Amino acid sequence: MSEVNAESAYLFRHALLRDAAYQLQLPSDRAKLHALAFELLDRLFQRESDDAKEAIAAELADHARLGSSASGANTAELAKGEARYLWLAARHFDRMFLVERAVETYERLAAHGAVPADKRAEALQLAGAVYAAAGRHVLAQPLFEHAILEAQKAKAPVVIHRATMGLALLLQQLGKTAESESKFVLARSAALESGDKALEATTLNNQAILLHHLGKNLKADTLACRAQTLATELGIHHLEASAYVTRGVIAKQTGRLDEAAGHYARALEVAQSHALIRQEAMTRYNLAGLLVDSGKASEGAQMFKDVIRLAVELGARRMEGLALGNLAVVFTRTRDFAAAEPLYFQSTAIARELGNRPGEAASMGNLACLYNSLGRFKDAEPLFLEALRIHREVGNRRFLGAHGCPFACCLLGLGRTEEAAREWMSALQIIESLPDPVLRKTQVDEMRQLCEAWRLKPLPADART
Repeated sequence: MSEVNAESAYLFRHALLRDAAYQLQLPSDRAKLHALAFELLDRLFQRESDDAKEAIAAELADHARLGSSASGANTAELAKGEARYLWLAARHFDRMFLVERAVETYERLAAHGAVPADKRAEALQLAGAVYAAAGRHVLAQPLFEHAILEAQKAKAPVVIHRATMGLALLLQQLGKTAESESKFVLARSAALESGDKALEATTLNNQAILLHHLGKNLKADTLACRAQTLATELGIHHLEASAYVTRGVIAKQTGRLDEAAGHYARALEVAQSHALIRQEAMTRYNLAGLLVDSGKASEGAQMFKDVIRLAVELGARRMEGLALGNLAVVFTRTRDFAAAEPLYFQSTAIARELGNRPGEAASMGNLACLYNSLGRFKDAEPLFLEALRIHREVGNRRFLGAHGCPFACCLLGLGRTEEAAREWMSALQIIESLPDPVLRKTQVDEMRQLCEAWRLKPLPADART
């Protein structure tokens, strides 16, 4: 075969010329060509690993689908081939963070006649997981719910567990705590029924996350430690990194900053060693917060900026919104209010877009704290009221304390002294019921600074006063 020069190769590959040549073929001839192309390419790549096939998997799946209408085609074999390559294509799109294409491909699998019932349920669960990882919770929820129903019909306990666990975590992030806890019970039951140790480890870590959000940090740390140990033994690296992050978060919020740094360092090491980009981004997000709390505001701000860039690249909207909100907090603490204010608006908008109620309330409450610092107490009050309403609705005790204290200061600034005292005592009691000495000290210090700045009478530093 003679060589094709560069100009001819370009002309052949040019999209318009290729489309014109394609349209000249009769539909029946096109179908035959697709069937032939699938047969030849499938044979050519037979010896290659699945990883090597991933990049061209979507193309082969399309050849199989389009070739199935050819006269004399082995439609059953082509359907099986299409399904086989759709799985590889979906995995490729997922790994490349091509969210819409990954979900679309998983949904094709869920509706594919050549895919067994349990695998169709798994495809729905994986589609939900893709949306959930990208922070698109409103779109993820119906996929998880559909996956659970299909998995129950197929009597597939592993898929039931994964879909129920995904739904439980999603409900937690949407602030639906009671519903989330009930789903965790179902997920744990499915994990035990399956006898799968990996599912057990996942359940332990996710339960630890929920318990931490409910302020039950001692039990949460115990479960996270067990999850991390089991994940290490099983060699499940993404879960090992996640469990280290969970332990780091718990240590940080209970005042053990050095211990938290150690957990984050180990998580980062695992994530980088195994090219786990999402786990690395989440670890850096949490490490940035630790740097800020350790007095290294400029380093923390730079890391939050890095996380925002990475989240945009990954299409991880939830992480992007959270990192924007936390960067705004750093600017607020360093009194760069002009830089902080628009970031709070951006963070709140993303949270609302994704249905992230806890995130929305956190950003609104933090913006209200900024207005406190500026003496704009009238602007702060409605934001505090809405944020606290959502915190109560979702059962977020930590933020009821963290925003309840500055709300009391807001009322003090508005001259409503008795109301301020009641709110302060209530919020401080919540904080003192949590094993978080850092939060308590921060609230008392910030209250005193605010009172000094605006010549207000300080509130008592102890809820028992």
